[in-house]
Amino acid sequence: MSVFDPLGFLLYVTVKARILLQDIWRSKIGWDDEIEASHFAAWQTWLTELDSASKIKIPRWILTDDFDKWTAELHIFCDASSRAFASVAYLRSRKKDGSWHVALLMARARVAPLKVMSIPRLELQAAVMGARMSRHLQQCELVSLSKVTLWSDSKTVLSWLKSDSGRFKPFVAHRVSEVTELTETEQWRWVPSHLNAADDATRDNIAVENGKWLEGPSFLSKPENEWPDVIHKFDSIDLDPDDTEVKAVLITTASPETELPDVRRFSKYWRLIRSTAWFFRAIHNFKNKKSNWSRAELSALEVESAEEWCIKESQRRTFSADINFIKTHGHVDSSSPLRQLNPFLDSQDQLRVGGRIDAADMDYDAKHPIILHPSDHFVKLLLQRIHEDSFHSGRERVLNEARKRFWILRGRNAVKKTFHDCQVCKIRRAKALPPLMGQLPDFRVKEGGRPFTHTGFDYFGPMLVKIGRRQEKRWGVIYTCLVVRAVYVDLVADLTASSAILSLRRFIARRGCPAVIYSDNATTFRGADRELKQAVLNMDQSELLRFTSNRSIEWRYISPNAPHMGGCWERMVRSIKTALRYTLKERVPSEYTLLTLLAEAENFVNSRPLTYVPLETDDSPPLTPNDFLFTDTKFLDRPFGQFTDGDMLRRSWRESQRLADLTWKRWIKEYLPTLTRREKWYKADDKPLAVGDIVIIADDQLPRGQWPRLYTRPATKLCRLDVGSQA
Repeated sequence: MSVFDPLGFLLYVTVKARILLQDIWRSKIGWDDEIEASHFAAWQTWLTELDSASKIKIPRWILTDDFDKWTAELHIFCDASSRAFASVAYLRSRKKDGSWHVALLMARARVAPLKVMSIPRLELQAAVMGARMSRHLQQCELVSLSKVTLWSDSKTVLSWLKSDSGRFKPFVAHRVSEVTELTETEQWRWVPSHLNAADDATRDNIAVENGKWLEGPSFLSKPENEWPDVIHKFDSIDLDPDDTEVKAVLITTASPETELPDVRRFSKYWRLIRSTAWFFRAIHNFKNKKSNWSRAELSALEVESAEEWCIKESQRRTFSADINFIKTHGHVDSSSPLRQLNPFLDSQDQLRVGGRIDAADMDYDAKHPIILHPSDHFVKLLLQRIHEDSFHSGRERVLNEARKRFWILRGRNAVKKTFHDCQVCKIRRAKALPPLMGQLPDFRVKEGGRPFTHTGFDYFGPMLVKIGRRQEKRWGVIYTCLVVRAVYVDLVADLTASSAILSLRRFIARRGCPAVIYSDNATTFRGADRELKQAVLNMDQSELLRFTSNRSIEWRYISPNAPHMGGCWERMVRSIKTALRYTLKERVPSEYTLLTLLAEAENFVNSRPLTYVPLETDDSPPLTPNDFLFTDTKFLDRPFGQFTDGDMLRRSWRESQRLADLTWKRWIKEYLPTLTRREKWYKADDKPLAVGDIVIIADDQLPRGQWPRLYTRPATKLCRLDVGSQA
């Protein structure tokens, strides 16, 4: 005969047989001897109880159909006697009508060892069994548990669990450590012995019809305020002197202050911001029920909130003393390095520049930028992001973009470091030795006139576009003003004269008719642009010249084999290509996608600063080509007052002329002096070029295995040549 009860539903019955077998063993009779009469009578009684236990019905479904799955609780009772120790687990869940349902999950029991052990130690053994049962049931994930509670009627054991395990001898210390590792001390509660369900599995005199065992203690079916009182302190409990080991230990710990998320673990700005937003999303979900969790993609508001938090944390790390001083006194300390900026705290507790331009018609962020310190890692990620969003442009452009919202201390040095640390720029901007810059033509340094009066013209491409299911080639056309350095970009389907005329007509309709157009000669195109060179040679020049002559446009070509004379438009072509290289994600985009990216690249080039970015917030913003193309002269004081209909046009015309004159005066005073020096293309300490110098070929179109050993260059441009003795 055997009893199959793996979950211990009848443990309070079967444990009697275990206790009986231990008693027979203690009697020390032989294997072939008859057992004592008292033991035989106890055995017959147990067989009768076991037969009666077969009539007990246990429901297969431990829950009810109308239970609330978010209210499931696990309750484990632990108890011990001189004969055995046991643990029993119950699942408590709320029904929709508000009542509570309690069901038996499983039970475990062991007989007490032959070696006599104190009751507190046996109670501790039961607590270890209950802690292991709790971990096992939680790992099974039968149902989502909202609460786990473990019950014991031994105040001594509860006192041990709330004490330092190091003060006890090894037997108690090891088991207390295991219990505290598997459970939290706050999960343990005291229960009176007569309400402890595990008590039935530690005795041999429990009746078979036991409702407390199958349905749990009666208080589990009641609200929590009717449960046994919680005992928080056990100072009055006398600990077993055999189990205590008094030690005097002095421990000093220093925990480093950490923050989440750790900014130093991120290398990209948006990755930091989005990770922070997800972090706050997780906190929000943890504080709410699962039904209220947000699982959608991050919203713009969540991203903005995460960015504001990162900004405030960066200021807290670097300007904590200044922020506390402002909160206390209303102004910054006179010895602070921020005193000249007159900083203040806005409604979001962000440190901003006070400045003197409150009356200016500008954005709030531009008038009162956020103050940041360049040494913080968040600021490095921010400048890296602005640098990448600016198509890896120069330092002044990056600083100008950063000043639209942020005021970074020693900003120019911080931008310079970002520029030098950018690996993409190190690769993309490796330059060959340039020639000496020549004198500028007279029209390049004369003021006044309409933009694009003197225009440079050039093609670039080809670029593949997708038309339906086929691929076609398109070429870009760039027109650049040789005075204010503005550009106009167009797209043509081929390199015929008719396409060039149509593009020129579109340019004239939008920017006005130029007086002189300069373009490359056919022999000026590089060898890699054979298709472009051949198309220009085959172009009907007479048709193009006939169109321009009818509109009083003079067409001039630069000298052959001297592409440096077209440096004005070649540099603009490079800016356009650079913008496309970082924005064009598809190998073969659609025609309208390419046209849109070209328009955005045109606006990007026209908004670059021509002059030095001012250090002071009160200075005028730098000149850009867009200042000459559009009427938005935000750096000038506009007139105010009421005008009548009679003089409105005259006053407006005179005002526009005055503003235009001031713009050109700034162009003369601020822009022209920047064209004087030749430092960009000339360095006096350069080593003279000589045969045998080792060079790197700046040609991304030519594979390394096909590098020639002899090169042809015009006399105006010398580069180091990789020429061997056998060449």
